[in-house]
Amino acid sequence: MKIALGMAGRVVVGAAFIYSGYGKAVGPVQEFVSVLESYYLLPEAWLVPAATVLPWAQLILGVFLISGYLTRLSAAALGALLLAFIGAIGYTKAIGNPLDNCGCFGDLHFTPTQILILDPILIALAVSAFLYGKKTWSLDGWIEGKP
Repeated sequence: MKIALGMAGRVVVGAAFIYSGYGKAVGPVQEFVSVLESYYLLPEAWLVPAATVLPWAQLILGVFLISGYLTRLSAAALGALLLAFIGAIGYTKAIGNPLDNCGCFGDLHFTPTQILILDPILIALAVSAFLYGKKTWSLDGWIEGKP
């Protein structure tokens, strides 16, 4: 059961971040800058760097998590990102900023409320990947000489 939870966590969270990161990484950076701008959280000087780096970090960490490379670090980093996303969306809702689309998944449009439901589920799966996903069918296990 633990092995299945670990694998499910790795695959689901990794795939979600690969999809999310890829869509933003290959698109024009200005599109994601506009999304970040709508949150009113970052100084203007940080928008382009954040819009450039964040999608690639999501994509790379998602690939790492699915492949089981640096599994615990990848799961922890993605869990931290999910917590940050919850904080950003929660803050935006608290100040009354009406976001129709969180911009989280590019072409897939989710409302902030939907993301506030989805992200805790992804966090739980990231925790299961952190706790149980390192050894089975993973690069970490292969590197350590374990099946």
